[in-house]
Amino acid sequence: MDYTYYVFAFFVFILVCLAIWFSSRVGRKRKNEKDEYAKEQRLFKLYQNVEDMMNGFEEYVEEAKAELDEKIEIALKELKEDKRPKNAELIEMPEIVEPQQKVQEHMSLTKNKKQSGRTEQKNDKTDDLIADLMDKGLEIDDIAKKLGMSRRELSLIMKMKNGANNS
Repeated sequence: MDYTYYVFAFFVFILVCLAIWFSSRVGRKRKNEKDEYAKEQRLFKLYQNVEDMMNGFEEYVEEAKAELDEKIEIALKELKEDKRPKNAELIEMPEIVEPQQKVQEHMSLTKNKKQSGRTEQKNDKTDDLIADLMDKGLEIDDIAKKLGMSRRELSLIMKMKNGANNS
């Protein structure tokens, strides 16, 4: 056989390989297009569902607001006219106490319950240390890190101390 036969066979082999490669690229593009279309459809449905939920929520809020407005109007009318049912009992309202006062009351109760004075001494030492660090110009975060406590805990201690000083 002549070498031209081998060259022709090699040429056909290259053509077949290129045809396979080309068809796989075209098929992959179609698949990607289908996947993208499916993603777009899912996103569109999700968007529609979110819009429907928002519309439903807005309607619910408007209905609830209308009901509350009606109840408020009725209550105001009854207050103005002082219409109370004859068998209605007056409800005692609890005393409104500021959160800082509640914390101070709780702290004073816990101090009174404790028999040893060690906790009071420890609190006094901590308060003095906080005051010294504040005088040195340290920030709250730095003081909290030095004392090994959270920023909230430190700010609560400072508020309680300031509240006790103001009283």
